[in-house]
Amino acid sequence: IATRIRHHCALASQFAGWVREAPEWEVAAPHPFSTICFRHVRPGEGVEATNTRNARILDRVNESGDIFISHTMLGPTYVIRVALGNLGTEERHIQRAWDLLQAAARAGPHRHRGVSTRRRAEHQAQLRLPLRWIAMLYGRVKADFALTSGVHSAEDAIKAAVEDYKSKH
Repeated sequence: IATRIRHHCALASQFAGWVREAPEWEVAAPHPFSTICFRHVRPGEGVEATNTRNARILDRVNESGDIFISHTMLGPTYVIRVALGNLGTEERHIQRAWDLLQAAARAGPHRHRGVSTRRRAEHQAQLRLPLRWIAMLYGRVKADFALTSGVHSAEDAIKAAVEDYKSKH
């Protein structure tokens, strides 16, 4: 297990290095383990506009279906969060994630009718992340790896699965 954790931490450092080197991207918090918080920034842009753009980037990446990432708020700042933890995660996976993130940032505005981007992202964080993890744990979603920390432990997944089952029966 220790070897795998060291591997994930090394991949996280590599990913953070790509973020630091890229124009208009920044690492938003220290990353001593395998979770990286980062965002796309433009000089002179306000916090709200930056937050909205990062939520749109996250939406675009997740809608691709190739990977699934999450976000968090660091004070008033919306940041994208990549957490590496799947045993099968390799460099090619984090490279694919980085390619998708950069493409999403270049894609421009992305609007959803009738729902604010922030509210939509909050809704996704509350519902889709735990459900996605549960689906992966149950083998209902095929994924080589997942870039998210929506469920933090097996206990969280079990609690969510029980609540989901109770709500349907």
